[in-house]
Amino acid sequence: MFQQCMPRLVSLFECAGSPGDMTPDMAALLEEARMLLLCAGHLLTDDCVGETPAIPESVINACQPGRGGADGDACTGSIVTLVDMLKSVAESQAVKVAAYPEDSRLSPLLAKTLLWFFGRWGPAYLLPSSDDY
Repeated sequence: MFQQCMPRLVSLFECAGSPGDMTPDMAALLEEARMLLLCAGHLLTDDCVGETPAIPESVINACQPGRGGADGDACTGSIVTLVDMLKSVAESQAVKVAAYPEDSRLSPLLAKTLLWFFGRWGPAYLLPSSDDY
C-alpha cells in the first residue's frame, strides 16, 4: 500500500506553490498516507515512555532467518525500504513547507505524524543499546 500511496504523495508535494485548492481526492490521499504511517509506527515500534527503547520482539523474530515462515532478509529489506520511503516523503514535505508555508496541500497533521513515527522509530532502531540484543 505504501508503494502505491507514497509516489502520489510526493507528486502532490511537487505541485505545492502552484495555483490550486485542496480537492477531496488530495485530502483523501493525505489521510491515507497518515493512517498507513500510524499503522507502520505501531507495528514497528513500541511506546517507550519510561522504558528503554527497543525493537519489538515480534519484529526481531520476523526478521530472523527461518522464523515465522518468512525470509529474514526480505523482512529486513521491507523495513528498510519503508523507512527510506518515509524519509523521502518527510524531506520532500519539509522542503516544500519551507518554500510555501501557506499551501494547503502540505498537511501539518501528516508532518506531525511523520515526526511521531521517527520519534518512536529512531531511539529503538538507530540508537539501541548493544546490551539489549
